[in-house]
Amino acid sequence: MDRENLVEMIKPVVTGNGCDFWGLELVHGKNTPTIRVFIDAIGGPTIEDCEKISHELNLEFSLDDSLIEDYILEVSSPGLDRKIFYPEQLLEYVNEVFKVKLREKVNNLKTLQGVLKEVDKEILHLKVKKEVFEINFNNIESCKLMPDFKKILGKK
Repeated sequence: MDRENLVEMIKPVVTGNGCDFWGLELVHGKNTPTIRVFIDAIGGPTIEDCEKISHELNLEFSLDDSLIEDYILEVSSPGLDRKIFYPEQLLEYVNEVFKVKLREKVNNLKTLQGVLKEVDKEILHLKVKKEVFEINFNNIESCKLMPDFKKILGKK
């Protein structure tokens, strides 16, 4: 399964159903690989959106001989604590808190949690306590939004 080819197959199905493609995870399980497709929409995707896109993707995948025969397909919302797949996804989350796991250490740290201050192309500026780290997106193993549930729920 080539990731880029999968994304190219998936995007038109997702957008054709009025949703936005958020990201793709490929999980190689013991017996059966899992293809996780994350979709978004204004107001959030519905269960019906996920079901319809899942059904259409299964049909699309069945027509492609380059895919393996057995796989598990999951289609869902990225959720409130969404994983970031592309640097441009960060632009709407400036001043939000993120947990970032790095491929290679920066200042002897492999995991950082702080406030996203700026995104400049492939570089994100993450403020951890009083220090601002400049992190190249290519050095990120995972980047996850840490939502403020008190703010979301309107509590002080």
